[in-house]
Amino acid sequence: MENRKNSIKKRFYITLFVSLATLALLCVCMVFFMRAQIANELAVRISAARGISRDVNRELFNDLEILKNNILSAQNLKLKNNSEISNIHTAFIQNAARESKRFDAIFFIRAPGVENSAAQSDGSASGADSVRGGSLPSGATQNDASRNDASKNKASGGGSASTNSASVLEGGTDGAQSGETSQDANTAAQNGEEILSFYSRDARIKNLGEIKISNFTSDMKEGELVSRYMRIEGAWRYFLIKRVSADEYLLGFVDTNMLNSKLAGLGEILLFNGGGEIYNFSGNLFELLGRSFDLKSTREAMFADINSSLSLIYFEEFSPSASVAGPNLNGSELGGSLSDDAIYIMAIERASSCLNARNFMILALAAMFALCIALGVWNFKFLKRRILAPLVALKEALELSNDHAALRGISALEPVAPIDEIARKLDEILKPAVRHGDFSMSFKDALKYSSLSVLSIDNVAGTIESASNGARELYGDDVVGRNIFALQSGSFYDYAYQTQRANYAKENYVVTRHVTKDGVRDLYVKKSYVRDGSKISTLFVVLDASRYRKFYDETKQKYEYLNHAPIVTLVFDYTSGKIIDASKNIKEAWGYDAAQFLNGEIKFWDLLSGKDAQKARNEIINRLADMKSETQSFAQSYKIRHNDNVSYLYDVSAYAKKSAGTVAFYFQNIDESARALQRLQDDLDFYKTVIDTRNYSACLIDLEAQKISFDKNYLRILNYKGKSFNTEMSFGEFTYEIYYIDLENFNSMIRQCSAGLRDDFRCEFRLRNGANGYSWVSLQGYVTSNENGRGRVIKTTLEEIGSRKETELELNLNANVFSRSLEAILITDEAGKILRANNAFYEITGFGESETIGQEPNFFTLAQDGDLLEKIKQNLIGKQVSYKDEIYGLKKDGGTFPALFTAIAIKDDFSLVSNYILMFTEISQIKQKESELAKIAHHDALTGLPNRVYFMKAAQGYTANAGSSGKLMAVLFIDFDGFKAINDTYGHEVGDMFLQAISKAMSGLLRKGDILARLGGDEFGAIIGDLKDEQAAHMLLQRLLGISKMKFNLKGNEISASISVGAAFYDGSEKIDFSGLLSRADRAMYRAKTSGKNRYFIFENAPATDDEMSEAGLRQAIESGEFFVLYQPIISGAQIYGYELLLRWKRGSLGVLLPQDFLPIIGEPQLELLISKFAFSKMLEFNEQTGANCSINVSLTVLASDEFYGLVARRLRSAGERRGELMFEITDFSEQSYQSFIPVRKRYAELGIKFALNNANAQNVQFLANQPFDLIKIDRALCLNIGKKKDGIRAMVEITGKLKREFEFAVGAQGVENALSLRLLNNLKFNYLQGNFIAKALDRKEIDAFIARFKDTPKLAAIDKDEFISFLNALDYKELALSFVSRADAGDLSPGEFESFRAKFGEILNKTQSAGSEKFAPTTEIRKQILDILSLDYRALVSFIQSFKTRLDQFISDLEAA
Repeated sequence: MENRKNSIKKRFYITLFVSLATLALLCVCMVFFMRAQIANELAVRISAARGISRDVNRELFNDLEILKNNILSAQNLKLKNNSEISNIHTAFIQNAARESKRFDAIFFIRAPGVENSAAQSDGSASGADSVRGGSLPSGATQNDASRNDASKNKASGGGSASTNSASVLEGGTDGAQSGETSQDANTAAQNGEEILSFYSRDARIKNLGEIKISNFTSDMKEGELVSRYMRIEGAWRYFLIKRVSADEYLLGFVDTNMLNSKLAGLGEILLFNGGGEIYNFSGNLFELLGRSFDLKSTREAMFADINSSLSLIYFEEFSPSASVAGPNLNGSELGGSLSDDAIYIMAIERASSCLNARNFMILALAAMFALCIALGVWNFKFLKRRILAPLVALKEALELSNDHAALRGISALEPVAPIDEIARKLDEILKPAVRHGDFSMSFKDALKYSSLSVLSIDNVAGTIESASNGARELYGDDVVGRNIFALQSGSFYDYAYQTQRANYAKENYVVTRHVTKDGVRDLYVKKSYVRDGSKISTLFVVLDASRYRKFYDETKQKYEYLNHAPIVTLVFDYTSGKIIDASKNIKEAWGYDAAQFLNGEIKFWDLLSGKDAQKARNEIINRLADMKSETQSFAQSYKIRHNDNVSYLYDVSAYAKKSAGTVAFYFQNIDESARALQRLQDDLDFYKTVIDTRNYSACLIDLEAQKISFDKNYLRILNYKGKSFNTEMSFGEFTYEIYYIDLENFNSMIRQCSAGLRDDFRCEFRLRNGANGYSWVSLQGYVTSNENGRGRVIKTTLEEIGSRKETELELNLNANVFSRSLEAILITDEAGKILRANNAFYEITGFGESETIGQEPNFFTLAQDGDLLEKIKQNLIGKQVSYKDEIYGLKKDGGTFPALFTAIAIKDDFSLVSNYILMFTEISQIKQKESELAKIAHHDALTGLPNRVYFMKAAQGYTANAGSSGKLMAVLFIDFDGFKAINDTYGHEVGDMFLQAISKAMSGLLRKGDILARLGGDEFGAIIGDLKDEQAAHMLLQRLLGISKMKFNLKGNEISASISVGAAFYDGSEKIDFSGLLSRADRAMYRAKTSGKNRYFIFENAPATDDEMSEAGLRQAIESGEFFVLYQPIISGAQIYGYELLLRWKRGSLGVLLPQDFLPIIGEPQLELLISKFAFSKMLEFNEQTGANCSINVSLTVLASDEFYGLVARRLRSAGERRGELMFEITDFSEQSYQSFIPVRKRYAELGIKFALNNANAQNVQFLANQPFDLIKIDRALCLNIGKKKDGIRAMVEITGKLKREFEFAVGAQGVENALSLRLLNNLKFNYLQGNFIAKALDRKEIDAFIARFKDTPKLAAIDKDEFISFLNALDYKELALSFVSRADAGDLSPGEFESFRAKFGEILNKTQSAGSEKFAPTTEIRKQILDILSLDYRALVSFIQSFKTRLDQFISDLEAA
């Protein structure tokens, strides 16, 4: 035994040693594993750092590339002034540095003689080492020289070293500093390298120190950039070099704080070179980690002591990245270097960060697992020999009950003490002397005297061999010898069935019915077997089972009831997770077979929704796990899915029995009850909401006490929130709150109720509210006795009826509008039968009610043939709800009248018409007035002929027809010869009579369809359309000339006069508007008049012959007075600033020519010089006479002429002191000529001449910088477009903004043709304005009259914001409408596009609804046209578009003439 204890003790110590060794080995493995894991994490950080460096370098590359392109574009300007070039370069560099925010400084350097060659000599390359510093990074491998002292790489310069706040490097040494002073950046660099421009945000960077561009060009591929780290001013600086041209470079110092902050986000990251110099921190790596640190141990995780803290470090060479490298880059992350110095990147992680709870937990679990395995393996032999083998021997000994030797032999196996003790005890119990047969017989004998009912039965014959005393009392003394089957009550088959069931079910009992001496009884029979030698007998132990039978029957009956109850039962075995019982009614209740649950086909959770299933599972499992008692009950509600896939709500009760491991679930369907309850709750919520939000208050009127009281809702109804108010008042106090007009109504009702004349109370009146106004209320209730039955009270409710009163008022108003409206109104049903008609209809038409109601509305006729009702229905299809038209109404007496008709469709939610409302207004008088006004507006009062307004509008139709059909039309300008003499001789009355007579005569000479109009004075215009050819026009013109032969007897005087006619033809092939055609006819008329009068002349665009362009001919024309000037006023604010002299040429048969007509004819500079000298003489003459400011148009070519300068100088010097200013307006300022203006201006400066640009536009405005103009006039075409297009406004704003803000010029506008243009230009703050709306070009004699008229003319204010917005809306509408008409006219407008257009028109309509839009007159017409489009049905588009085009053309004409 002692040896056994020593052996066990020894085994214990060995086991302990093995466990500790295993644990130690596991710790070592875990350390290596964690080290590898941290190495991977640090490698990931370094990879992220590479990505950041690539992104930074890419951004820096882009910034320098943009700056390079800007510099090259500036050089293309060919500026000759070095100062200007330097300023431009500085501005570009400064702007690039500010916008980028990634550079501390940028230098623009010229390095003559430096070439981009990789083939430089070794001596040159090595000589650069003193200034190269650390490059980032190169593909070169680490060499022995990489660990040299970092001072070899320092550049000279002053300043302090930059620092970094990385926590792991606290206490690091500062970088080396130099005490040398820096050179000024404005001085030239060494070795001929010159700083052209620079910008620095860092005061420490003033120059390049010893940086030489030539030292880096060997690393530059194809002239592209190279980047470096280098010590400058005591700190490591990262810079980039970029070639701009052959000998010019950009050098940018990067904001190192930006780089460091990006890397700092990845943790503790260091960049350093082979010498240990750390770039992003002030210090040396070898001083930080020790001189023994080896740079060859890359890509390995190592432990290091940093600042007395154990840390893990991991570093790699910062090699080039293939993802960045390209044809223009060297491929580095933070600089593309081809240096032989390697750059490294290191990531650092404190070891303490790895010693966290999670790692300790993993280590502990792994140790326990390993220890268990080690102990199991080590002790397996011990367990097998000392425990398992003795247990097997013990089992075999027990199977052989008489083998005592086997039991005693177990001790020889040296089992553990408990097994050995069990074997010895069994050996003592089983004595070898007792035979098994004797034991059985003694056992039978003992049973005979037992009080239990025991029967011993022959197992073969079934005969009862013996019976106990208890059995004899039960069956009788004669039971022995009887057959066991004779005791069975019922058939032998039943007994055999029970027996077989017991055998096959392996049950050792059965409940059966036996015949006893007291009759048939229910018995519980338990069987067992006894061996007597070779004979086997059966022992039946019989117990009384009457109570069990009664319990069984009662339980069966209850179970039967339960199966037919509406409650479904499932029994769940939570140890196996299966359903072990299901009630039979589950098929009827749920539609599933019980077998589906019992065989596991359906699980309980399958019947619940996903959310409920998880919830139920967790709840049941948690409850069963926490059971503290034998049983537990709980309940919950779930939705159970029936076999029809519909879920119903069930109340689920559960009964759990811990020892049985089962849960019984009882399911009761409460879905209908829940639904009913929910409906009831919804109803309660609804009624509660109604009560809470009701608009009435309970009111009690005590007639005896003469008091009235209300509940709290009284305060809410009358808006007394937050105010003190008494809800119980006397009659006097309450009547004070009633509006005085309604007081009698209330008092009368009180008196009647008090006198017992009525039992109900109904009164409506106005009551003072919290806002000190009055609200309509209604008091309604009944009279009853009070609680003690002695007095009378009125129980009422007070209801606020303001909305109802408003509705009643509106209905009353609508009824009055309908009955009293002056507009006739008919209401029909959906079929068109008239249901109602108002009084106005009967009064206008004369029909009676019996003749109207029930009839169709056949009281109207359309201008075109057709049924009105059908047309209404056609136009009110779909979403259209209104239709307007002008019709003729029929009166009962047969007469007709014009009417403005409107039809409205009343539609339901399905767009089905329920009623039509037909309204019309008689407009006979309006039509008459319109006709009179139209005649007044468009006809001359004296002659009755159309006036200029009508003439210009009508002309659009003629030009459009000629343009579309290609037919010829003629425009005539007619002027009477000598009409002034008629007025002077016979008086104006006779002159007027003559004009009337001659107008009638000329009208008779024209064809039907031609237009003759009086344009003013004795000037007439005519339009002749649809001409076959020009010959037809010649015949008509000859007839007109016959007027001169007519004699008119006017007040006894025979008067006649001839006419001069000018004609211009148009066939649509030329792009010209009608104003241009009329101008041509005017010039042709002038030619006819100057050619001898009483004739006509056809305008021709033929060029002049060579002899007409000779200098002598031109000089002769000037001397003969063919050239003359007109004066167009220029205004500034409310003052007349001066006049522009406009040159004209009365050129014989060509008529009066404008400069654009005759300048191309003149062509040669010498001829232009003659005309310019004439114009200058006229300007000087006008200035001397009036003292007014004046200007003429002159080309730079003429101004550069010595002859013209000599003339100007002589005339001005001889004229002495003058009043007013003289100005030359340059007409040929362009890219080709702008450089010649400054010398010209300087030449004329001493003469006091001012200069203006006559035609500033987008093409020449870019050349106006620093040009010495006194005034800039915007091109006339741009001024004309400002009132026509949004682009015109935008272009004008851009040009004027540039001229005024950037160049600070005074600006003028020309071509002001209408009031709108004038007001828009005023908004843009023009200094000077001129145009035909202000005044046309005047003859000298007309100037005084203009001055007088201008003083009395009210000045137009600038257009305000509302009008301007409305004007922009009008331009939007114009553009959209033209596009709409164009698409619709072409016939390719689909229904989808039509709806898209309608939506856009709707947006414009919404814009026109803003406040102030009515100030802009065209807004009304826009709304009308848009509403017509919005009410248009797609099917009526073709017919609509024809009439709409005319309206749109008129709108555009009115808009541009506004």
